[in-house]
Amino acid sequence: MSATWITITGNLAETPQLRITSSGKATTRARWRWTTGTATTRGSGSTVRRRGTPSSLGPVAEALAQGRTKGERVIVHGRLQARD
Repeated sequence: MSATWITITGNLAETPQLRITSSGKATTRARWRWTTGTATTRGSGSTVRRRGTPSSLGPVAEALAQGRTKGERVIVHGRLQARD
């Protein structure tokens, strides 16, 4: 099975919190929101507001938690994985 990679630009919905697991690894979860839309040549279209909660580990988690605040613009790039 091949992985689906995505890149989305959005805003943080809350300030990320850095946590350390019992094995000593850094982890961060950060809620964020983005808007998707379609436009036609006549200016009409639809807009859909979406949200997600990506998690990150290690150095990426530490970088995300340093100095990022609610409302800040972020680019999320990673592998899309659905939960059951």
